[in-house]
Amino acid sequence: MDMFYTAAPDTPSLPLYHTLYETFHLARNLYDPEMEYNVALTRTWALVAYFLSNEAVVPFSVHLYGEFLTEALLDLEAAYEDLLNQTQPLLNHLREAVSNFSAVTTNWTANLVSLQLDDPMAVRAANDAQMMLDRAFLDPRGLPGRHHFNHVVMAPSSSNTYASQSFAGLQDLLADLPYLPPDEQAIRWRQINEHLAAVIHLIRAAANTLTGELW
Repeated sequence: MDMFYTAAPDTPSLPLYHTLYETFHLARNLYDPEMEYNVALTRTWALVAYFLSNEAVVPFSVHLYGEFLTEALLDLEAAYEDLLNQTQPLLNHLREAVSNFSAVTTNWTANLVSLQLDDPMAVRAANDAQMMLDRAFLDPRGLPGRHHFNHVVMAPSSSNTYASQSFAGLQDLLADLPYLPPDEQAIRWRQINEHLAAVIHLIRAAANTLTGELW
């Protein structure tokens, strides 16, 4: 979740955006001299924290995660379609895992409306499943070559540090693959297949947190 204030829709973008002058002094004296927008954002964050902590069921839009993963896979294939086609069997498993995850999250959202709120164990189970969902994407081994990053979907890319990318581990491995010598390409393909297998496994594990299945 990202909340911010920016220029009005009918005005040019902030003229000092991404310059050395974008400081607290600028915000305090030009952008928001009365600190009204900063206060409004702080109050909004406080309300979000209040509702997250007081709702009987954590109000996560789980189905949006499924939609996001579907779009992320389409972006990955659009960027590296020719390379990914060389690992077709695993790519098909990835498509199947994302499709199943999307279906599971949609069903979860639909079924959640009938949750018995007077049953504390049912509520606890639903909340636990939702809170464990995102953690299921954490690979304890980390991304290839970057063991301090663990999220196989949301981790930042090392090859594109400005724009956001999903499946950063795969994107980073594929980015310079065509430019490597043949012997290094063979090593890289092994890394790609190993990481792709881990991504598939974790997507399936994430879906299982909602279905309650162990395998």
